[in-house]
Amino acid sequence: MRKTQSIQMVAPRISSVASTGVRLSAPNGVAATRELGYLEAVGRRFPIGGAIVSIGRDRNLEVALDDPGVSLLHAQITRHEDALYLRDLGSRNGTWVNRARVTVPHQLRSGDRIHVGQTELVFQGTAAPSPPLSFACKSCGKPLGPEARFCTSCGFPAPGGSS
Repeated sequence: MRKTQSIQMVAPRISSVASTGVRLSAPNGVAATRELGYLEAVGRRFPIGGAIVSIGRDRNLEVALDDPGVSLLHAQITRHEDALYLRDLGSRNGTWVNRARVTVPHQLRSGDRIHVGQTELVFQGTAAPSPPLSFACKSCGKPLGPEARFCTSCGFPAPGGSS
């Protein structure tokens, strides 16, 4: 058994709806996570939302490419918290990001150009939601909510709040 085959057998398969690109659930019924980005290639868009997204020539993969220079199971994008990492799976022609060969997992950033075989994929990350803003009262220092108009402790007007 080849190394890539064992990885494929252990990795969970994520189902998807091709027309919308929305990942619904894994076979074990676990809810899918939000989309962290997508790949664009040859006029197609491949959403990246599962824990593992496989790239290769196999038509059953999330990113299936019709390119003879691409292995059946060529590379994978793996999610770790809110970061995505690309790794080559021992392919004959290698996986390249921004003209550098991938030899260790590469953290993807928006605009990264991935080359597998003769195919170029461009990664675009989706913006993570901004953390909620928090303010402190200028008079007493107590924390204020982002929509507070005044401090509930001392009554001092909040920044940007109406007096």
